[in-house]
Amino acid sequence: MRRRTKTKEEKVAQKMLEAVADLTLNLDEVGREIALTKPVVLYNRFITIADAATDTIDNQEQIRYN
Repeated sequence: MRRRTKTKEEKVAQKMLEAVADLTLNLDEVGREIALTKPVVLYNRFITIADAATDTIDNQEQIRYN
């Protein structure tokens, strides 16, 4: 059976998850580095990703409890 090809978005999401999976990683420091070294537009894109994840979780919970 053939596997479905992952989309570019799925591949990026997997890489992001792998990058933050290290529990010894200081996420506050990562956030500071992002804020200090990258243009604000990239920071805003991270916020968009977090908002989409939050909305998806909220929608799944709403479906589960209705």
